[in-house]
Amino acid sequence: MAEPNPEELFNLGVKSSEAKDYIQAKKYFEKACGLNNGGGCFSLGILYTNKDFGEKNYKKALALMTKGCELNYALGCGFLGNLYTNDGPMVKKI
Repeated sequence: MAEPNPEELFNLGVKSSEAKDYIQAKKYFEKACGLNNGGGCFSLGILYTNKDFGEKNYKKALALMTKGCELNYALGCGFLGNLYTNDGPMVKKI
């Protein structure tokens, strides 16, 4: 069986995250991000802001979200723009 492509990995990460299986979601998002999937990078960043994930790291989260935006993931760019425009609490914490 062939390895999932970056988009499939991203979708598997989303499903795992929705099921609150954050450890598995992290694995899928890391693989997708490593293959330059912007959604995977952005979503991995979001995990690092989730209190249920247990590994809050705002600096890492912003770096991953920025990479997602740089990879043309529009949702990530909009989210980041909103954070910086409003001087969001996450930006203040780093």
